[in-house]
Amino acid sequence: MKYGSRIEDDRRPRVRVRALWLAAAAMAALMATGILAGCAADASQEAAPAQEQGRAMSQQALPEEEVGDVSQAMVVMAGDQPLFVNTATEAPYYPTIPDGALTDADGNAIAPSQLEVGNIVEVTGNGIMLESYPGQYPGITAVRVLEKGSPTDAAKYNDLVEQLSAQSDSSAVPFASIGYRTDLADTSLLLEPAAYTWQSEGAQAETKELDILSASGQPSESLNDARISDTVDAAVLFDMVPTGVAVTRMPLVATSNGHAVDSSVQEEAVQVSLNGPEAHFSMVPDSLYVVTATYDAGQVVYAFVALPPRQ
Repeated sequence: MKYGSRIEDDRRPRVRVRALWLAAAAMAALMATGILAGCAADASQEAAPAQEQGRAMSQQALPEEEVGDVSQAMVVMAGDQPLFVNTATEAPYYPTIPDGALTDADGNAIAPSQLEVGNIVEVTGNGIMLESYPGQYPGITAVRVLEKGSPTDAAKYNDLVEQLSAQSDSSAVPFASIGYRTDLADTSLLLEPAAYTWQSEGAQAETKELDILSASGQPSESLNDARISDTVDAAVLFDMVPTGVAVTRMPLVATSNGHAVDSSVQEEAVQVSLNGPEAHFSMVPDSLYVVTATYDAGQVVYAFVALPPRQ
């Protein structure tokens, strides 16, 4: 079985999982060949968990008494993204703020766009920071503005903001991470680019072929795996703000060697919402997920599997 992905470059990109190439319409003229090839690598075993693959991952059981880590941070801006700087550790991180979880000092709900440089905020969450720089905090449950502050207060972070703004303009293909919560743990997994077509300013177009399934339809061992027993909410956080995101799902079936794509079932589009650098959707076990992000410089495909917990 061959596996690929085609993306049409519009405001609601769609993924055709079984096509054998990936190209944005705006990027097609820049590509000498299709970037997606059929899978040649043999993935003879079930995808290994992230910690066994040595990938960046944070996972922590959450006893009831440990839920609710509280810290304070100052608000600065890196490009068009709010950036928090922990006032105790001086560590910068990008916050994932759930809808309705941000309030002013009087408890009134406000939008993230109403945050101002210099604000001091109280952040409540699970305390798990993704292993990137700056950090990413997908486990936030509440943010409250404590003090209005002023841009002058945040001037000491100007060098940091300039550095991160320059980083966001770099030619590097962006990575992503996915966070989700189960009854036992909050987990974050790194998502490396599985395929891309990328055109940075003044450089030649770059491509990477998608190679995530064996000829027999088994997921590559290089894919990180989420371990879930039921439907859960997932949040993908991108290093760079995409202009569009599409998610598709392929059902998996158990085999003697692990899992394989169910060839009798068509891939399906997954409803997804994009809010700045974050994409939210629901995921179910026994699935292969393909996340396709569109950027000004091209498109990037990320992939992972969702499997039941190990017995």
